[in-house]
Amino acid sequence: MLGLILMLCCISSIFAQTPGIGQCPHVESASSFDVSKFYGKWYENRRSIPNFFETETKCVKVTYSASDNDEIKIVKHRISSITGRESVLEGSAVVDKPNCGGQSLNCSKFVYTFLVPILGSFDLTYWVVDTDYSSYALVYSCNEILGGHYKYLWVLTRESSPSDSVLAAVNNAIAENELHNLPLLEVDQSCE
Repeated sequence: MLGLILMLCCISSIFAQTPGIGQCPHVESASSFDVSKFYGKWYENRRSIPNFFETETKCVKVTYSASDNDEIKIVKHRISSITGRESVLEGSAVVDKPNCGGQSLNCSKFVYTFLVPILGSFDLTYWVVDTDYSSYALVYSCNEILGGHYKYLWVLTRESSPSDSVLAAVNNAIAENELHNLPLLEVDQSCE
């Protein structure tokens, strides 16, 4: 058992998400989701740690838009805290039909595919757990591997410096969805 735990920790550090033993915990996603209201620019306000793909990055912005083939185009701009250079991560998301009862209408569960230079392509679950569309969104990912799982949470806001009332709504949504056990790092958005 100790060997399994150590192996999960090593794998989790590669994927840089919070590890756990067994299946992913049950988390509800947003109901009656309207993807067209979700489109547009979001700022990464907080994110789970550790995070290999976003280590030493700041001023992270994510833009969601429709594509020609029923996919959601996801473009993430970020700046290296070390070099000051901007990098762009592009990906796409499709409705996770098996987790949506075979339907795609109003479903907030997606499979996000993105390419990491040298490492290749990755597929992650990508569920919008809560959003009011105009100020905040919680995006959750949990993926199972080798008898365990790794999970991740992004807190997205429409403004780079959200108001106290928006942050209170975010904290309330995190608590209501029982995601408060994921360690979060505030993302530096001082570039604008």
